Amino acid sequence: MDKLKSIYCQLLQGYSHIKTLGEFTNVYIKHLDNSILAASEDIYSAFYERAVKGGTSTTQDRLKALKETGDWTDKEEEEIKTLNVFLDGLRNSKNKLFKKSEIEEIQAHIVTTETKIKELLNKKNTLIGLCAEVFATKKMNEYFIFYSLYKNAALVDKYFSEEEFDDVDEQTLSLIIGVYNAIAEKLSPKNLKKIAISSYFLNYFYLCEDDPFTFYGKPVVQLSYPQVELFGYGRYFKVIFSELKNIDVGIMDNPDKIIELYESSKNAREIYNAGGGKEGSFSLVGASKDELRNLNLQSEGRPVDLMEESRKRGGNIDMATMMKLEGL
Repeated sequence: MDKLKSIYCQLLQGYSHIKTLGEFTNVYIKHLDNSILAASEDIYSAFYERAVKGGTSTTQDRLKALKETGDWTDKEEEEIKTLNVFLDGLRNSKNKLFKKSEIEEIQAHIVTTETKIKELLNKKNTLIGLCAEVFATKKMNEYFIFYSLYKNAALVDKYFSEEEFDDVDEQTLSLIIGVYNAIAEKLSPKNLKKIAISSYFLNYFYLCEDDPFTFYGKPVVQLSYPQVELFGYGRYFKVIFSELKNIDVGIMDNPDKIIELYESSKNAREIYNAGGGKEGSFSLVGASKDELRNLNLQSEGRPVDLMEESRKRGGNIDMATMMKLEGL
């Protein structure tokens, strides 16, 4: 079976079946949902308090000590904040563009900035090491795993009792965590977006009239998080496919490229309609023929080369001329 189809089947079931997990067999791992998260805050708080009472330093304590030794500085802390503000600005700017060359250029800056932030955070977290927050988060995640393991597809009988799970050795626990994380990775937004544009999903999704109960057969509050996310992506791509008239077949299996095309098309249309027949000017200098076709900014028959028309008119095309060229 196709990898994505297999993931889709697991998502619909609400669990993943692992035939062999170390010395254990036929383990059913329930996907994360509201019921699993219900007690997460209490679990985290209990282990956090236990760690602090046991003498484990908090993140705040560790940072204070690191700044006193000079291993971590206020300058580096401020740099992270500055880079995050800059990153937000880049993303906002990208969302307002429609030219492929400009989008690609700003995306390169986004990737570079994200890399810098990641490097600084990795350094910071490595220096902080094991603190009360890290310990509490680790224990909370182990609770998620304990709660997620079942003996059957009905997800009724827990695979371990609390006592049995506490007795699981570190090597086996590490193996279980690895499998659990691998399943979470399969259900990542990257794969869910690919499933959301697949024919085997859309053929059924279009019949449910945007009703999750009709699609999944159970109330929203009982859905797993991956099920909710997939349905959200389904609605989003349904809107995209209804509004985009020209999508290059070469990107039809690439959800991120489709989203990028949709956002850029929307931006161009907003600019295009800004004049609305009123006085003003409009410029698409630098847009390629493919971009104009994707944005539907061409007349029937031979495509209008707006860049060439723009050059003829000294670099800009006003709204009246644009409408005339488009046959409006």
